[in-house]
Amino acid sequence: DSLGIKDGDLDGDVNIPEYMEMTADVENFSMPAAMTFVVNASDYVSTDGIDTSDLDDMINDLKDASTQLQDGSKTLAEGTDTLADGLSTLQSKLGTFASGVGTLKSGLKTYTDGVSTLSGGLNTLGNSTGALVSGADKLNSGAGQLASGSATLKDGLKAYTDGASQLNTGLNQLNDNTGSLATGVTSLNDGAKKLSDGINAANKGAAGVSAGAAQLKTSIDTAKTGADSLAAGAKQVDEGVGQLTQSLSDMPETIKASINQSLEQLNELKVGKLFKTLGYIDTDKITADNVSAAADAAVNNAEKIIKFLSTSMNDPAPSATYSKIVVGLSQGKGAVTVYSAVNQSASKVKALKDGSAKVSEGASSLDTGLGQLSDGASELSSGASDLAKGTTKLATGATALQTGTQSLADKLPELTKGITSLVNGSNELVKNNDTLNAGATALNAGASQLSAGTQSLMNSVPTLTSGIKQLVDGSNTLVANNAQLNSGASQLADGTNQIVSGVDQLTTGSKTLSEGAHTLADGMVQFNEEGINKILDAYNGDLKPFTDKLQAVIDAGEEYQTYSAIADGQTGSVKFIYKLASIDAKADSDK
Repeated sequence: DSLGIKDGDLDGDVNIPEYMEMTADVENFSMPAAMTFVVNASDYVSTDGIDTSDLDDMINDLKDASTQLQDGSKTLAEGTDTLADGLSTLQSKLGTFASGVGTLKSGLKTYTDGVSTLSGGLNTLGNSTGALVSGADKLNSGAGQLASGSATLKDGLKAYTDGASQLNTGLNQLNDNTGSLATGVTSLNDGAKKLSDGINAANKGAAGVSAGAAQLKTSIDTAKTGADSLAAGAKQVDEGVGQLTQSLSDMPETIKASINQSLEQLNELKVGKLFKTLGYIDTDKITADNVSAAADAAVNNAEKIIKFLSTSMNDPAPSATYSKIVVGLSQGKGAVTVYSAVNQSASKVKALKDGSAKVSEGASSLDTGLGQLSDGASELSSGASDLAKGTTKLATGATALQTGTQSLADKLPELTKGITSLVNGSNELVKNNDTLNAGATALNAGASQLSAGTQSLMNSVPTLTSGIKQLVDGSNTLVANNAQLNSGASQLADGTNQIVSGVDQLTTGSKTLSEGAHTLADGMVQFNEEGINKILDAYNGDLKPFTDKLQAVIDAGEEYQTYSAIADGQTGSVKFIYKLASIDAKADSDK
Protein backbone atom coordinates (compact mmCIF):
# COMPACT_ATOMS: atom_id res chain seq x y z
CA ASP A 1 0.00 0.00 0.00
CA SER A 2 2.84 2.45 0.83
CA LEU A 3 4.33 1.91 -2.70
CA GLY A 4 1.04 2.35 -4.47
CA ILE A 5 1.19 -1.14 -6.07
CA LYS A 6 -1.99 -2.99 -6.80
CA ASP A 7 -2.48 -6.76 -7.14
CA GLY A 8 -2.99 -6.54 -10.94
CA ASP A 9 0.26 -4.70 -11.49
CA LEU A 10 2.28 -7.84 -10.70
CA ASP A 11 0.40 -10.23 -13.07
CA GLY A 12 2.42 -11.54 -16.03
CA ASP A 13 6.01 -10.58 -16.83
CA VAL A 14 7.57 -7.85 -14.78
CA ASN A 15 10.38 -5.83 -16.36
CA ILE A 16 13.17 -5.30 -13.83
CA PRO A 17 15.92 -2.94 -15.10
CA GLU A 18 19.56 -3.97 -15.06
CA TYR A 19 20.56 -1.04 -12.91
CA MET A 20 19.13 1.85 -10.97
CA GLU A 21 20.50 5.38 -10.92
CA MET A 22 19.78 8.13 -8.43
CA THR A 23 20.82 11.71 -9.02
CA ALA A 24 21.05 14.64 -6.71
CA ASP A 25 22.56 18.12 -6.55
CA VAL A 26 25.24 18.01 -3.83
CA GLU A 27 28.54 19.65 -2.86
CA ASN A 28 31.62 17.83 -1.57
CA PHE A 29 29.62 14.57 -1.49
CA SER A 30 31.41 11.42 -0.39
CA MET A 31 30.08 7.88 -0.06
CA PRO A 32 31.98 4.73 0.89
CA ALA A 33 31.61 1.50 -1.08
CA ALA A 34 28.44 -0.41 -0.11
CA MET A 35 27.49 -4.08 -0.44
CA THR A 36 23.84 -5.14 -0.11
CA PHE A 37 22.96 -8.83 0.36
CA VAL A 38 19.34 -9.76 -0.51
CA VAL A 39 17.89 -13.20 0.34
CA ASN A 40 14.46 -14.79 0.40
CA ALA A 41 12.71 -13.94 3.62
CA SER A 42 11.35 -17.49 3.86
CA ASP A 43 14.90 -18.71 4.55
CA TYR A 44 14.93 -16.81 7.89
CA VAL A 45 11.32 -16.07 8.74
CA SER A 46 8.62 -18.72 9.39
CA THR A 47 6.07 -19.00 6.63
CA ASP A 48 3.37 -20.32 8.94
CA GLY A 49 2.10 -16.81 9.53
CA ILE A 50 2.91 -14.19 12.09
CA ASP A 51 1.14 -14.80 15.46
CA THR A 52 0.82 -11.59 17.45
CA SER A 53 -1.23 -13.10 20.35
CA ASP A 54 1.84 -13.41 22.60
CA LEU A 55 2.72 -9.80 21.87
CA ASP A 56 -0.88 -8.82 22.64
CA ASP A 57 -0.64 -10.69 25.95
CA MET A 58 2.60 -8.92 26.82
CA ILE A 59 1.10 -5.55 25.94
CA ASN A 60 -1.94 -6.33 28.14
CA ASP A 61 0.39 -7.50 30.96
CA LEU A 62 2.35 -4.26 30.58
CA LYS A 63 -0.86 -2.26 30.83
CA ASP A 64 -2.06 -4.23 33.90
CA ALA A 65 1.35 -3.96 35.60
CA SER A 66 1.51 -0.20 35.07
CA THR A 67 -2.00 0.11 36.51
CA GLN A 68 -1.00 -2.00 39.55
CA LEU A 69 2.15 0.10 40.02
CA GLN A 70 0.09 3.26 39.91
CA ASP A 71 -2.47 1.87 42.40
CA GLY A 72 0.29 0.42 44.62
CA SER A 73 2.22 3.68 44.73
CA LYS A 74 -0.99 5.43 45.77
CA THR A 75 -1.61 2.83 48.52
CA LEU A 76 2.03 3.18 49.61
CA ALA A 77 1.63 6.95 49.92
CA GLU A 78 -1.53 6.49 52.00
CA GLY A 79 0.24 3.87 54.19
CA THR A 80 3.21 6.14 54.81
CA ASP A 81 0.81 8.87 55.90
CA THR A 82 -0.78 6.44 58.38
CA LEU A 83 2.67 5.33 59.54
CA ALA A 84 3.74 8.94 60.09
CA ASP A 85 0.56 9.64 62.11
CA GLY A 86 1.06 6.48 64.21
CA LEU A 87 4.68 7.32 64.91
CA SER A 88 3.69 10.82 65.99
CA THR A 89 1.19 9.30 68.44
CA LEU A 90 3.83 6.85 69.70
CA GLN A 91 6.31 9.70 70.08
CA SER A 92 3.85 11.64 72.24
CA LYS A 93 3.20 8.61 74.51
CA LEU A 94 6.83 7.60 74.98
CA GLY A 95 7.42 10.54 77.34
CA THR A 96 4.95 9.06 79.86
CA PHE A 97 6.54 5.65 79.48
CA ALA A 98 10.06 7.06 79.99
CA SER A 99 8.86 8.89 83.12
CA GLY A 100 7.45 5.62 84.50
CA VAL A 101 10.75 3.85 83.84
CA GLY A 102 12.56 6.63 85.73
CA THR A 103 10.20 6.18 88.70
CA LEU A 104 10.83 2.43 88.60
CA LYS A 105 14.60 2.96 88.57
CA SER A 106 14.38 5.34 91.58
CA GLY A 107 12.15 2.89 93.48
CA LEU A 108 14.54 0.00 92.87
CA LYS A 109 17.42 2.15 94.17
CA THR A 110 15.45 2.79 97.41
CA TYR A 111 14.73 -0.94 97.68
CA THR A 112 18.38 -1.98 97.19
CA ASP A 113 19.58 0.64 99.71
CA GLY A 114 17.13 -0.76 102.27
CA VAL A 115 18.27 -4.32 101.58
CA SER A 116 21.91 -3.25 102.08
CA THR A 117 21.02 -1.62 105.44
CA LEU A 118 19.13 -4.77 106.47
CA SER A 119 22.07 -6.98 105.48
CA GLY A 120 24.48 -4.80 107.50
CA GLY A 121 22.35 -5.14 110.62
CA LEU A 122 21.95 -8.90 110.19
CA ASN A 123 25.69 -9.37 109.68
CA THR A 124 26.32 -7.39 112.89
CA LEU A 125 23.82 -9.68 114.61
CA GLY A 126 25.55 -12.73 113.12
CA ASN A 127 28.95 -11.51 114.33
CA SER A 128 27.55 -11.18 117.89
CA THR A 129 26.46 -14.84 118.08
CA GLY A 130 30.04 -15.86 118.97
CA ALA A 131 29.92 -13.82 122.17
CA LEU A 132 26.46 -15.25 122.94
CA VAL A 133 27.67 -18.84 122.49
CA SER A 134 30.79 -18.16 124.58
CA GLY A 135 28.77 -16.57 127.40
CA ALA A 136 26.21 -19.39 127.35
CA ASP A 137 29.03 -21.94 127.51
CA LYS A 138 30.61 -20.16 130.50
CA LEU A 139 27.19 -19.95 132.15
CA ASN A 140 26.63 -23.67 131.65
CA SER A 141 30.13 -24.48 132.97
CA GLY A 142 29.62 -22.33 136.07
CA ALA A 143 26.21 -23.90 136.70
CA GLY A 144 27.83 -27.36 136.48
CA GLN A 145 30.51 -26.33 138.99
CA LEU A 146 27.83 -24.92 141.27
CA ALA A 147 25.84 -28.17 141.13
CA SER A 148 28.99 -30.20 141.84
CA GLY A 149 30.02 -27.91 144.74
CA SER A 150 26.52 -27.98 146.23
CA ALA A 151 26.57 -31.79 146.14
CA THR A 152 29.96 -31.75 147.92
CA LEU A 153 28.57 -29.27 150.46
CA LYS A 154 25.55 -31.49 151.01
CA ASP A 155 27.78 -34.51 151.65
CA GLY A 156 30.08 -32.45 153.92
CA LEU A 157 27.17 -31.13 155.95
CA LYS A 158 25.81 -34.67 156.24
CA ALA A 159 29.17 -35.79 157.58
CA TYR A 160 29.21 -32.81 159.95
CA THR A 161 25.73 -33.49 161.31
CA ASP A 162 26.54 -37.18 161.68
CA GLY A 163 29.68 -36.20 163.60
CA ALA A 164 27.72 -33.75 165.73
CA SER A 165 25.17 -36.47 166.52
CA GLN A 166 27.94 -38.84 167.43
CA LEU A 167 29.55 -36.11 169.54
CA ASN A 168 26.26 -35.46 171.27
CA THR A 169 25.74 -39.15 171.92
CA GLY A 170 29.24 -39.47 173.27
CA LEU A 171 28.90 -36.46 175.52
CA ASN A 172 25.62 -37.75 176.89
CA GLN A 173 27.18 -41.15 177.47
CA LEU A 174 30.11 -39.38 179.08
CA ASN A 175 27.76 -37.50 181.28
CA ASP A 176 25.86 -40.65 182.15
CA ASN A 177 28.97 -42.73 182.60
CA THR A 178 31.44 -40.54 184.38
CA GLY A 179 32.73 -43.74 185.94
CA SER A 180 33.95 -44.80 182.50
CA LEU A 181 35.39 -41.38 181.81
CA ALA A 182 38.63 -42.59 180.31
CA THR A 183 36.74 -44.64 177.75
CA GLY A 184 34.32 -41.80 177.11
CA VAL A 185 37.10 -39.27 176.66
CA THR A 186 38.73 -41.50 174.09
CA SER A 187 35.44 -41.83 172.18
CA LEU A 188 34.92 -38.12 172.51
CA ASN A 189 38.35 -37.43 171.07
CA ASP A 190 37.66 -39.72 168.10
CA GLY A 191 34.27 -38.07 167.50
CA ALA A 192 35.84 -34.62 167.67
CA LYS A 193 38.41 -35.66 165.09
CA LYS A 194 35.65 -36.95 162.73
CA LEU A 195 33.70 -33.79 163.36
CA SER A 196 36.74 -31.66 162.46
CA ASP A 197 37.37 -33.68 159.29
CA GLY A 198 33.70 -33.40 158.23
CA ILE A 199 33.58 -29.68 158.89
CA ASN A 200 36.82 -29.15 156.96
CA ALA A 201 35.36 -31.12 154.03
CA ALA A 202 32.17 -29.08 154.29
CA ASN A 203 34.27 -25.92 154.40
CA LYS A 204 36.06 -26.93 151.18
CA GLY A 205 32.70 -27.70 149.54
CA ALA A 206 31.27 -24.38 150.67
CA ALA A 207 34.35 -22.57 149.29
CA GLY A 208 33.86 -24.39 145.95
CA VAL A 209 30.17 -23.49 145.96
CA SER A 210 31.01 -19.84 146.66
CA ALA A 211 33.62 -19.74 143.86
CA GLY A 212 31.27 -21.49 141.44
CA ALA A 213 28.44 -19.12 142.34
CA ALA A 214 30.71 -16.10 141.76
CA GLN A 215 31.87 -17.49 138.39
CA LEU A 216 28.27 -18.30 137.52
CA LYS A 217 27.27 -14.71 138.34
CA THR A 218 30.11 -13.39 136.10
CA SER A 219 29.13 -15.74 133.25
CA ILE A 220 25.47 -14.79 133.52
CA ASP A 221 26.37 -11.09 133.51
CA THR A 222 28.52 -11.65 130.36
CA ALA A 223 25.68 -13.54 128.70
CA LYS A 224 23.26 -10.79 129.79
CA THR A 225 25.48 -8.16 128.09
CA GLY A 226 25.57 -10.22 124.89
CA ALA A 227 21.80 -10.77 125.09
CA ASP A 228 21.27 -6.99 125.50
CA SER A 229 23.29 -6.38 122.32
CA LEU A 230 21.49 -9.22 120.58
CA ALA A 231 18.06 -7.89 121.53
CA ALA A 232 19.00 -4.34 120.45
CA GLY A 233 20.42 -5.60 117.16
CA ALA A 234 17.40 -7.84 116.51
CA LYS A 235 15.06 -4.93 117.23
CA GLN A 236 17.04 -2.69 114.84
CA VAL A 237 16.89 -5.39 112.17
CA ASP A 238 13.15 -5.85 112.69
CA GLU A 239 12.56 -2.09 112.41
CA GLY A 240 14.75 -1.93 109.26
CA VAL A 241 12.85 -4.85 107.71
CA GLY A 242 9.57 -3.18 108.66
CA GLN A 243 10.60 0.05 106.92
CA LEU A 244 11.71 -1.91 103.86
CA THR A 245 8.47 -3.90 103.81
CA GLN A 246 6.43 -0.68 104.05
CA SER A 247 8.38 0.93 101.18
CA LEU A 248 7.89 -2.14 98.97
CA SER A 249 4.26 -2.93 99.88
CA ASP A 250 2.75 -0.28 97.60
CA MET A 251 5.33 -0.46 94.78
CA PRO A 252 3.90 -3.51 92.87
CA GLU A 253 0.39 -2.07 92.75
CA THR A 254 1.75 1.33 91.68
CA ILE A 255 3.68 -0.30 88.84
CA LYS A 256 0.65 -2.40 87.88
CA ALA A 257 -1.59 0.69 87.82
CA SER A 258 0.97 2.48 85.63
CA ILE A 259 1.02 -0.51 83.25
CA ASN A 260 -2.79 -0.56 83.02
CA GLN A 261 -2.81 3.18 82.33
CA SER A 262 -0.27 2.79 79.52
CA LEU A 263 -2.41 -0.01 78.02
CA GLU A 264 -5.46 2.26 77.71
CA GLN A 265 -4.29 3.41 74.26
CA LEU A 266 -4.67 -0.22 73.09
CA ASN A 267 -8.13 -0.50 74.65
CA GLU A 268 -9.10 2.69 72.80
CA LEU A 269 -8.28 0.77 69.61
CA LYS A 270 -10.61 -2.05 70.85
CA VAL A 271 -7.69 -4.49 70.91
CA GLY A 272 -9.14 -6.31 73.93
CA LYS A 273 -12.44 -6.99 72.15
CA LEU A 274 -10.53 -8.08 69.02
CA PHE A 275 -8.35 -10.58 70.93
CA LYS A 276 -11.30 -11.89 72.95
CA THR A 277 -13.21 -12.49 69.68
CA LEU A 278 -10.19 -14.37 68.27
CA GLY A 279 -9.99 -16.44 71.49
CA TYR A 280 -6.60 -15.20 72.70
CA ILE A 281 -7.79 -13.73 76.05
CA ASP A 282 -10.89 -14.14 78.26
CA THR A 283 -11.80 -10.47 78.74
CA ASP A 284 -12.53 -7.63 76.32
CA LYS A 285 -9.86 -5.38 77.84
CA ILE A 286 -6.04 -5.53 77.77
CA THR A 287 -4.60 -5.36 81.30
CA ALA A 288 -1.35 -6.19 83.08
CA ASP A 289 -2.82 -9.63 83.87
CA ASN A 290 -3.23 -10.72 80.22
CA VAL A 291 -0.87 -8.46 78.21
CA SER A 292 1.92 -11.11 78.09
CA ALA A 293 -0.42 -13.75 76.62
CA ALA A 294 -1.84 -11.14 74.21
CA ALA A 295 1.67 -10.11 73.08
CA ASP A 296 2.64 -13.75 72.36
CA ALA A 297 -0.63 -14.32 70.47
CA ALA A 298 -0.08 -11.12 68.42
CA VAL A 299 3.40 -12.25 67.32
CA ASN A 300 2.29 -15.81 66.47
CA ASN A 301 -0.93 -14.87 64.58
CA ALA A 302 0.05 -11.82 62.51
CA GLU A 303 -1.70 -12.81 59.25
CA LYS A 304 -4.91 -13.81 61.02
CA ILE A 305 -5.09 -10.54 62.98
CA ILE A 306 -4.34 -8.37 59.93
CA LYS A 307 -7.00 -10.22 57.93
CA PHE A 308 -9.56 -9.79 60.73
CA LEU A 309 -8.76 -6.07 60.99
CA SER A 310 -9.30 -5.68 57.26
CA THR A 311 -12.41 -7.82 56.76
CA SER A 312 -14.30 -7.72 60.05
CA MET A 313 -13.29 -4.31 61.42
CA ASN A 314 -12.97 -2.51 58.02
CA ASP A 315 -9.60 -1.09 59.00
CA PRO A 316 -8.24 0.86 56.00
CA ALA A 317 -4.63 0.22 57.09
CA PRO A 318 -4.61 -3.16 58.92
CA SER A 319 -0.85 -3.67 58.71
CA ALA A 320 -0.12 -0.31 60.32
CA THR A 321 -2.71 -0.97 63.03
CA TYR A 322 -1.20 -4.42 63.64
CA SER A 323 2.27 -2.89 64.02
CA LYS A 324 0.92 -0.38 66.53
CA ILE A 325 -0.76 -3.22 68.47
CA VAL A 326 2.44 -5.34 68.54
CA VAL A 327 4.55 -2.39 69.77
CA GLY A 328 2.07 -1.56 72.54
CA LEU A 329 1.68 -5.19 73.68
CA SER A 330 5.47 -5.79 73.65
CA GLN A 331 6.05 -2.70 75.80
CA GLY A 332 3.34 -3.87 78.20
CA LYS A 333 4.84 -7.37 78.37
CA GLY A 334 8.27 -5.94 79.21
CA ALA A 335 6.80 -3.76 81.96
CA VAL A 336 4.94 -6.79 83.41
CA THR A 337 8.27 -8.66 83.61
CA VAL A 338 9.66 -5.85 85.79
CA TYR A 339 6.42 -5.79 87.85
CA SER A 340 6.69 -9.57 88.50
CA ALA A 341 10.31 -9.22 89.69
CA VAL A 342 9.42 -6.37 92.10
CA ASN A 343 6.33 -8.23 93.36
CA GLN A 344 8.39 -11.36 94.02
CA SER A 345 11.01 -9.33 95.90
CA ALA A 346 8.24 -7.72 98.01
CA SER A 347 6.93 -11.20 98.94
CA LYS A 348 10.41 -12.34 99.97
CA VAL A 349 10.92 -9.23 102.09
CA LYS A 350 7.53 -9.82 103.78
CA ALA A 351 8.62 -13.37 104.70
CA LEU A 352 11.89 -11.89 105.95
CA LYS A 353 9.87 -9.48 108.15
CA ASP A 354 8.07 -12.43 109.81
CA GLY A 355 11.43 -14.08 110.52
CA SER A 356 13.04 -10.91 111.88
CA ALA A 357 10.01 -10.33 114.18
CA LYS A 358 10.39 -13.85 115.59
CA VAL A 359 14.14 -13.34 116.08
CA SER A 360 13.50 -10.00 117.84
CA GLU A 361 10.86 -11.59 120.07
CA GLY A 362 13.16 -14.54 120.89
CA ALA A 363 16.12 -12.25 121.62
CA SER A 364 13.95 -10.12 123.93
CA SER A 365 12.71 -13.24 125.77
CA LEU A 366 16.30 -14.48 126.07
CA ASP A 367 17.38 -11.11 127.48
CA THR A 368 14.53 -11.12 130.03
CA GLY A 369 15.31 -14.72 131.11
CA LEU A 370 19.00 -13.95 131.52
CA GLY A 371 18.06 -10.90 133.63
CA GLN A 372 16.01 -13.11 135.95
CA LEU A 373 18.80 -15.67 135.96
CA SER A 374 21.31 -12.93 136.88
CA ASP A 375 19.16 -11.89 139.86
CA GLY A 376 18.96 -15.51 141.04
CA ALA A 377 22.69 -15.96 140.57
CA SER A 378 23.30 -12.85 142.72
CA GLU A 379 21.18 -14.26 145.53
CA LEU A 380 22.86 -17.66 145.14
CA SER A 381 26.33 -16.09 145.24
CA SER A 382 25.44 -14.12 148.38
CA GLY A 383 24.03 -17.24 150.10
CA ALA A 384 27.03 -19.35 149.07
CA SER A 385 29.35 -16.68 150.49
CA ASP A 386 27.48 -16.66 153.80
CA LEU A 387 27.57 -20.44 153.85
CA ALA A 388 31.32 -20.44 153.25
CA LYS A 389 31.80 -17.99 156.13
CA GLY A 390 29.64 -20.15 158.39
CA THR A 391 31.49 -23.35 157.57
CA THR A 392 34.79 -21.53 158.21
CA LYS A 393 33.58 -20.64 161.65
CA LEU A 394 32.41 -24.24 162.15
CA ALA A 395 35.81 -25.50 161.06
CA THR A 396 37.48 -23.17 163.54
CA GLY A 397 35.12 -24.38 166.29
CA ALA A 398 35.65 -28.04 165.36
CA THR A 399 39.42 -27.56 165.54
CA ALA A 400 39.03 -25.93 168.90
CA LEU A 401 36.75 -28.80 169.97
CA GLN A 402 39.34 -31.37 168.95
CA THR A 403 42.01 -29.41 170.81
CA GLY A 404 39.74 -29.30 173.82
CA THR A 405 39.03 -33.04 173.76
CA GLN A 406 42.74 -33.65 173.52
CA SER A 407 43.27 -31.29 176.45
CA LEU A 408 40.48 -33.17 178.20
CA ALA A 409 42.34 -36.38 177.70
CA ASP A 410 45.46 -34.74 178.99
CA LYS A 411 43.70 -33.02 181.83
CA LEU A 412 41.09 -35.58 182.67
CA PRO A 413 40.65 -34.40 186.25
CA GLU A 414 39.69 -30.96 185.05
CA LEU A 415 37.44 -32.32 182.30
CA THR A 416 34.78 -33.58 184.61
CA LYS A 417 33.91 -30.07 185.62
CA GLY A 418 33.25 -28.97 182.04
CA ILE A 419 31.30 -32.04 180.90
CA THR A 420 27.99 -30.51 181.81
CA SER A 421 28.73 -27.35 179.80
CA LEU A 422 30.00 -29.45 176.86
CA VAL A 423 26.85 -31.58 176.81
CA ASN A 424 24.70 -28.48 176.73
CA GLY A 425 26.72 -27.02 173.83
CA SER A 426 26.50 -30.32 171.92
CA ASN A 427 22.77 -30.39 172.33
CA GLU A 428 22.62 -26.93 170.78
CA LEU A 429 24.70 -28.10 167.82
CA VAL A 430 22.43 -31.10 167.20
CA LYS A 431 19.37 -28.89 167.15
CA ASN A 432 20.64 -27.22 163.91
CA ASN A 433 21.46 -30.49 162.12
CA ASP A 434 18.09 -30.84 160.36
CA THR A 435 18.09 -27.19 159.30
CA LEU A 436 21.61 -27.47 157.84
CA ASN A 437 20.82 -30.73 155.99
CA ALA A 438 17.53 -29.32 154.62
CA GLY A 439 19.28 -26.15 153.43
CA ALA A 440 22.07 -28.14 151.78
CA THR A 441 19.51 -30.42 150.07
CA ALA A 442 17.52 -27.42 148.82
CA LEU A 443 20.72 -25.74 147.63
CA ASN A 444 21.77 -28.88 145.75
CA ALA A 445 18.30 -29.24 144.14
CA GLY A 446 18.33 -25.58 143.05
CA ALA A 447 21.83 -25.88 141.64
CA SER A 448 20.82 -29.02 139.71
CA GLN A 449 17.79 -27.24 138.25
CA LEU A 450 20.00 -24.26 137.35
CA SER A 451 22.50 -26.58 135.64
CA ALA A 452 19.69 -28.30 133.70
CA GLY A 453 18.34 -24.89 132.67
CA THR A 454 21.69 -23.65 131.45
CA GLN A 455 22.21 -26.92 129.54
CA SER A 456 18.80 -26.43 127.88
CA LEU A 457 19.92 -22.90 127.03
CA MET A 458 23.13 -24.31 125.49
CA ASN A 459 21.07 -26.84 123.49
CA SER A 460 18.93 -23.99 122.10
CA VAL A 461 21.92 -21.84 121.09
CA PRO A 462 22.66 -23.82 117.84
CA THR A 463 19.04 -23.36 116.73
CA LEU A 464 19.23 -19.63 117.46
CA THR A 465 22.57 -19.22 115.67
CA SER A 466 21.30 -21.31 112.73
CA GLY A 467 18.26 -19.04 112.41
CA ILE A 468 20.47 -15.96 112.54
CA LYS A 469 22.75 -17.47 109.88
CA GLN A 470 19.74 -18.16 107.64
CA LEU A 471 18.69 -14.52 108.02
CA VAL A 472 22.23 -13.36 107.21
CA ASP A 473 22.44 -15.67 104.16
CA GLY A 474 19.02 -14.52 102.96
CA SER A 475 19.93 -10.86 103.29
CA ASN A 476 23.27 -11.45 101.54
CA THR A 477 21.39 -13.14 98.68
CA LEU A 478 19.14 -10.09 98.39
CA VAL A 479 22.19 -7.79 98.42
CA ALA A 480 23.87 -9.95 95.75
CA ASN A 481 20.92 -9.20 93.44
CA ASN A 482 21.07 -5.43 94.10
CA ALA A 483 23.63 -4.72 91.39
CA GLN A 484 21.71 -6.80 88.85
CA LEU A 485 18.42 -5.06 89.70
CA ASN A 486 19.98 -1.59 89.51
CA SER A 487 21.84 -2.55 86.31
CA GLY A 488 18.63 -3.88 84.76
CA ALA A 489 16.76 -0.71 85.70
CA SER A 490 19.58 1.40 84.22
CA GLN A 491 19.59 -0.70 81.04
CA LEU A 492 15.81 -0.33 80.84
CA ALA A 493 16.14 3.45 81.25
CA ASP A 494 18.94 3.58 78.66
CA GLY A 495 16.95 1.39 76.29
CA THR A 496 13.91 3.62 76.76
CA ASN A 497 16.01 6.68 75.92
CA GLN A 498 17.31 4.88 72.83
CA ILE A 499 13.74 3.99 71.85
CA VAL A 500 12.69 7.62 72.28
CA SER A 501 15.65 8.74 70.15
CA GLY A 502 14.95 6.02 67.59
CA VAL A 503 11.27 6.93 67.39
CA ASP A 504 12.25 10.56 66.82
CA GLN A 505 14.51 9.48 63.94
CA LEU A 506 11.85 7.07 62.69
CA THR A 507 9.24 9.83 62.77
CA THR A 508 11.52 12.11 60.72
CA GLY A 509 12.26 9.25 58.33
CA SER A 510 8.57 8.38 57.99
CA LYS A 511 7.82 11.96 56.97
CA THR A 512 10.59 11.78 54.36
CA LEU A 513 9.24 8.39 53.25
CA SER A 514 5.73 9.81 52.97
CA GLU A 515 6.96 12.69 50.82
CA GLY A 516 8.92 10.25 48.63
CA ALA A 517 5.91 7.93 48.35
CA HIS A 518 3.71 10.80 47.18
CA THR A 519 6.40 11.80 44.67
CA LEU A 520 6.51 8.18 43.49
CA ALA A 521 2.73 8.05 43.14
CA ASP A 522 2.68 11.27 41.08
CA GLY A 523 5.59 9.98 38.98
CA MET A 524 3.77 6.69 38.33
CA VAL A 525 0.72 8.59 37.08
CA GLN A 526 2.97 10.59 34.77
CA PHE A 527 4.85 7.45 33.69
CA ASN A 528 1.58 5.68 32.93
CA GLU A 529 0.13 8.58 30.98
CA GLU A 530 3.27 9.69 29.08
CA GLY A 531 5.04 6.34 28.71
CA ILE A 532 2.91 3.22 28.87
CA ASN A 533 -0.18 4.72 27.21
CA LYS A 534 1.93 6.03 24.30
CA ILE A 535 3.47 2.57 23.85
CA LEU A 536 -0.01 1.06 23.77
CA ASP A 537 -1.17 3.67 21.27
CA ALA A 538 1.87 3.05 19.05
CA TYR A 539 1.36 -0.72 19.12
CA ASN A 540 -2.37 -0.59 18.37
CA GLY A 541 -1.98 2.26 15.80
CA ASP A 542 1.16 1.45 13.74
CA LEU A 543 2.91 -1.75 14.76
CA LYS A 544 0.03 -4.18 14.71
CA PRO A 545 -1.14 -3.31 11.08
CA PHE A 546 2.52 -3.56 9.91
CA THR A 547 2.50 -7.28 10.60
CA ASP A 548 0.01 -7.79 7.72
CA LYS A 549 2.40 -6.08 5.29
CA LEU A 550 5.28 -8.14 6.58
CA GLN A 551 3.31 -11.33 5.99
CA ALA A 552 2.62 -10.28 2.36
CA VAL A 553 6.35 -9.68 1.72
CA ILE A 554 7.18 -13.11 3.18
CA ASP A 555 4.58 -14.80 0.96
CA ALA A 556 5.94 -13.08 -2.17
CA GLY A 557 9.50 -14.06 -1.33
CA GLU A 558 8.48 -17.68 -0.84
CA GLU A 559 7.03 -17.84 -4.37
CA TYR A 560 10.25 -16.39 -5.92
CA GLN A 561 12.54 -19.47 -6.03
CA THR A 562 14.68 -18.91 -9.18
CA TYR A 563 16.16 -16.07 -11.24
CA SER A 564 15.67 -17.81 -14.60
CA ALA A 565 13.93 -21.21 -14.53
CA ILE A 566 13.74 -24.36 -12.41
CA ALA A 567 12.70 -27.93 -13.14
CA ASP A 568 9.29 -29.12 -12.17
CA GLY A 569 9.09 -30.55 -8.70
CA GLN A 570 12.24 -28.76 -7.58
CA THR A 571 12.61 -25.87 -5.16
CA GLY A 572 15.21 -23.17 -5.09
CA SER A 573 16.32 -19.92 -3.56
CA VAL A 574 17.64 -16.66 -4.95
CA LYS A 575 20.25 -14.30 -3.47
CA PHE A 576 21.22 -10.87 -4.83
CA ILE A 577 24.31 -8.83 -4.13
CA TYR A 578 24.27 -5.11 -4.90
CA LYS A 579 27.54 -3.21 -4.98
CA LEU A 580 27.79 0.57 -4.94
CA ALA A 581 31.16 2.12 -5.78
CA SER A 582 32.59 4.67 -3.42
CA ILE A 583 32.52 8.37 -4.20
CA ASP A 584 35.39 10.52 -2.98
CA ALA A 585 34.63 14.24 -3.13
CA LYS A 586 38.36 15.21 -3.04
CA ALA A 587 39.33 12.83 -5.86
CA ASP A 588 36.54 14.11 -8.11
CA SER A 589 37.57 17.72 -7.45
CA ASP A 590 41.20 16.93 -8.45
CA LYS A 591 39.97 15.61 -11.83
